[in-house]
Amino acid sequence: QVGPDGRKLWQAASRSRKFSVSYSLTELMALFLGRRFFDFLSGTLLEEDFDNVLSRVESQLGRAKDREKARKLGQKLYLVHEGPKKLPKRSREILDDCLDGLLKEEKLAVHYKSSAGKESDYTLCPYTLVAFKRGLYLIAAVEEWEGRIGRFALERIQKAEWKRGEGFEY
Repeated sequence: QVGPDGRKLWQAASRSRKFSVSYSLTELMALFLGRRFFDFLSGTLLEEDFDNVLSRVESQLGRAKDREKARKLGQKLYLVHEGPKKLPKRSREILDDCLDGLLKEEKLAVHYKSSAGKESDYTLCPYTLVAFKRGLYLIAAVEEWEGRIGRFALERIQKAEWKRGEGFEY
């Protein structure tokens, strides 16, 4: 299908055919290249979900020829940048708890080890998750700091516990 601006559109439809979404080749390329920006999330829930979305987009493309072209995009687009921060194995559970607190606007109890090696316990009110220089940072109000805002590198969080039911106000 060709769009009103003359660009070729790739069509993705739901199995029930109640709706469809069209993608241009450059939009698909942007999606696959965007995935490369987050390859440092290996082994996390976000990596799995990103891959699931891309798989669904591929599977919904109408023609087998278009599906094959979309699959090859992942092999044809590479992003070379600085090395990723190393996320320890425990980061998957930590990230899951941080995302739960962030999305549900509920507090987190964290044990954090600073770059200087100092360990501290904090109660955080998570505001946002930032990807910066291939690392993840949690921006949060810190109760122990009278609500001042702090930045916490995910790889330095030693332990996180989502405090179910303990909401906060921005």
